[in-house]
Amino acid sequence: MPAWERPYGPEGPMLGVAALSILGLLPLCGFATAAEHYLWWQILVPVLFVALWQLVVWRVGLVGVLAGPGGIKVRHLARTRVIPWPAVRRIWIGPANGFDATTIWITAATPEGEREIETPLWRSGSRARHKNRIRLAPDEFYQVFVLLNAGRQAGDR
Repeated sequence: MPAWERPYGPEGPMLGVAALSILGLLPLCGFATAAEHYLWWQILVPVLFVALWQLVVWRVGLVGVLAGPGGIKVRHLARTRVIPWPAVRRIWIGPANGFDATTIWITAATPEGEREIETPLWRSGSRARHKNRIRLAPDEFYQVFVLLNAGRQAGDR
């Protein structure tokens, strides 16, 4: 299994994710202290809420781009795509879909043809807001762009 690494900054907001994850367990603690007063199906709603909370909090914390010997992994809130290096046709910088922001795009070969995949990496400086994007300083943004392209060129060989 390839070792995936973020080509930018620290491992994301994992301390905040862990804190929100623990905070999300508090409703279960409240129900657990008075469990004898509830029927099993009455506890089901908070259990499902906490499970959904945990899923969303951890997916938000994992949003990003990772690179490894096998290719590029692009994680969004609802989907993770793994693009092998030989399938990466082009890595380029362009406007984000629906926002006044600049992002890194990956053009990948698929059985249906070429597909353009927007990464969650935005260059800071835009006034656009989106909670599930990673804003990088312009220097770091271009450094990630260069590193991903270097990985693509090395993966083509």
